[in-house]
Amino acid sequence: MVNALACIGTAVTLYPLIRWLLGYVLYRSGLVPRLIPTMGLIGAPLVAAFAVGLIFGVTERGSVWEAIAVAPIFFWELSLGLWMTFKGFKPDAPVALRASAHQSALATKAGAAQPVQ
Repeated sequence: MVNALACIGTAVTLYPLIRWLLGYVLYRSGLVPRLIPTMGLIGAPLVAAFAVGLIFGVTERGSVWEAIAVAPIFFWELSLGLWMTFKGFKPDAPVALRASAHQSALATKAGAAQPVQ
């Protein structure tokens, strides 16, 4: 019984935390439209609150509160998956621009280091 409670506690803690961290990174990087990670940033604490309420017996599975808590995460994961499938990352995002500038600088250094034949 103790092992089962430890697993449930770990899952309840990690699931919303991972969703929130991914939403935060996507929001800060600007690789996707801001609305998509905002849904994750809103939904993760709601899922965490629902899960804590479920553990303490305040709410139950299949209730309206579960639907309210899970809806933002559902739409976030759906929109993120569809966006990545059909659009991909924004190439003009600041993170992508810095990465391409870094790669071009490395290519220039590598090209200059090669002997001329």
